[in-house]
Amino acid sequence: MCIVPTQDADLFRPVCEANGIECRGLEEWSDKPFNWHQFIKSTADIQIPEADVIYHIDADSVFAQPCTPSDWMKDGKILIPYTPYDCFLKRPEDEDEMLTFMGYTGKKVDFDRGQYNWRFAVEYALGHRVDRECMGWQPIVHKKEVYEKMRDLMNERWPGRGFDGYVRSCRDVHPQSYCEFNTLGAVAHKYFEKDYEWWDLSAHGHYPFYGKVIQSWSHGGLDRPHDYSAQVPSSDINTPRKLFTHLGLL
Repeated sequence: MCIVPTQDADLFRPVCEANGIECRGLEEWSDKPFNWHQFIKSTADIQIPEADVIYHIDADSVFAQPCTPSDWMKDGKILIPYTPYDCFLKRPEDEDEMLTFMGYTGKKVDFDRGQYNWRFAVEYALGHRVDRECMGWQPIVHKKEVYEKMRDLMNERWPGRGFDGYVRSCRDVHPQSYCEFNTLGAVAHKYFEKDYEWWDLSAHGHYPFYGKVIQSWSHGGLDRPHDYSAQVPSSDINTPRKLFTHLGLL
């Protein structure tokens, strides 16, 4: 299924239907379009109620090799790569850095934190410490039960706003102060750990399905240099345009 804002559905539908994909247009939040995008992903179990396991492919990713859903399973469990947040920690946290990231102190967010910033977003949303960064690959795969559990936890933590209101209240520009995939990963780790096969990228290197789906950066355009590392046969393939040409998409 491909879910897009209503105004874009007519553009996507012919491409989707030609490839056997259902295209669904939904009304986005006009004041917080990116937060709406995150909200839709956080309610994927509602959007696709018949699914037991849900696979997310972001718009800046492309299938580069033949694959099936089972490629992301191991011994009946979902294979989920992660990196310990401490691997991204370049200096100790400031006492009020989480509140700064969330926009409550008036101080400037430290962009050099990189992926570590997502720890602040998740811990503020859930109210407990988290250890694993869980969105450094595509696709993102989760059991359907994880989504409802995440929303229930956030409804309990934020009774005045509830899950919907919390997401809509967050910062809508990068770095967003709600991080849907890492929040899902944290809930999966704490409440459904035994249903997943956890792959520590810092210890084991590339995950088994590395290169089957290749991700670029949606804000980088077609010609910004990008490191595709061992996912492509040549280091000369170093921009999205060159990648898409190599794959026969351009």
